[in-house]
Amino acid sequence: MSNVRWHQTPSRYYHRMQGRRQTRQLLASEQRGFCLFCTYPLSLGCHLHHVIAQDDHGPEHVLNLVGLCPNHHTILEAVRRHVAPREVHGKPTWLPRAQAALELVRALPEAKRRLFDALSAPHPLRNEIRNEVSAHLNRALAVDVARADGALLLAANRERPSIVLGWRISRGMASNPEGDVALTNALAETQRTMQALDFAEVVELHLTALALPFSRSWLEPHNANVSAIALSQHAT
Repeated sequence: MSNVRWHQTPSRYYHRMQGRRQTRQLLASEQRGFCLFCTYPLSLGCHLHHVIAQDDHGPEHVLNLVGLCPNHHTILEAVRRHVAPREVHGKPTWLPRAQAALELVRALPEAKRRLFDALSAPHPLRNEIRNEVSAHLNRALAVDVARADGALLLAANRERPSIVLGWRISRGMASNPEGDVALTNALAETQRTMQALDFAEVVELHLTALALPFSRSWLEPHNANVSAIALSQHAT
C-alpha cells in the first residue's frame, strides 16, 4: 500500500482528485509501480484509464481508474472504440507502439487477457442502447447498469487489492494493518472477500450522471439471480 494515511483521507478525495499527478502517484503505488497488464514501470509514464469509460459518464473516482503503460492504454482504447490504432491519437508515431502492445496482449496470461477483454469491450448498456429503453423501464435499466458496473469494477480491482483495502479503511470497514505480516494477511483477506458492494459509491456516481436511480441492494450477492424487474419493483 502507499504511504497515504487512508483512515485520515476524506471520502471526497476519491472522486474529486487533486490533480492528475497525485492520482498517477497513488495508482502507481497501489499497483506496486507497474502497469496493470505488464511490468512497465509507471514512473516512466502512467496513463489513467477509466474502467467505466469517460464517454459513458464514468466517474473520476480512484476505484474507477487504473494505471496503464502507454502501449496497453493505446491498444485497449483502439479495441474498445473499434478504430485503427493510428486514429486514437492521430499520430502515426503511435502505430509501432500499438502494434508492439498487441503482441504483448496476445502473450498475456489467461487471467490478464480476460481482464483486457473486459476493459476493452464497450459497456453492455452504453448510450445507444440506453436511449432505446422506454422511460417506464428506467428502474429496471438502472439495475442492469449497476450490475454491469459492479462486475467490471470487481474484475479490474481484483488485480490490486491494496487499493480496495485502503478504501475499506477510509470508510471504517477495516482497520489499518500494523506491520508487514498484518498487511499481507489483510490484502489476502481483501482479495478473498472483495465484492461488487465495495464499489457502490462508484456505481452510484455513474447512475446519478445517467439520471438513473440507485440502490445498494442491487449489488448484494444474494440478489445476483433475481430479475432486474423484480429488484426494481422492491428497490428502496
